[in-house]
Amino acid sequence: FLYDHPTIPLNIKVASLIDIGRLAKVLGKNKELNNITNIILEYTKKLTIYEPILYANIAGFLAEQEGNNKNVFIELAVRFAERVEMDYSQQVKNDLLFQLAAYPELALAFLYIAKRTGESQYAEKANGIFSWLAKYQLKNGSFPIRTFGPPSPYSRGTGKIFEVLSARYEENRVVI
Repeated sequence: FLYDHPTIPLNIKVASLIDIGRLAKVLGKNKELNNITNIILEYTKKLTIYEPILYANIAGFLAEQEGNNKNVFIELAVRFAERVEMDYSQQVKNDLLFQLAAYPELALAFLYIAKRTGESQYAEKANGIFSWLAKYQLKNGSFPIRTFGPPSPYSRGTGKIFEVLSARYEENRVVI
């Protein structure tokens, strides 16, 4: 249904396939994972709408992949992550109001890239994003939406941020 249904937008197809691909990896369904990965690679060539969460998820997913195309996966992962990083850096530099939940996946992508490449610069970038997120935590433990009005709790964004912070539980234990 996801592969060729004409009314499902491409970004939603890719995001859904990433989740299904991660499930296939956990279940040890390597044939399905390879198939999904190849489809995602094809679909990424056709993306026309930039979404930071999607691009960061693509980067993380590709960085996690093994196999003969490992170098291609890493190269693409870095390209997608750097695109999101450029956007993230502009937002932070200009102190623009935006959803915090748009960028946590970038930290995970950089962690996966660091693990695969052994390059500490990517781990440092991830840690910088973790620190940046932590400074916006509200007194009640939640995270605000930050796009309008006074800071107010935002459960969906808070869930996404905690999900990402938990990838480095020991380092982020106080925030979690």
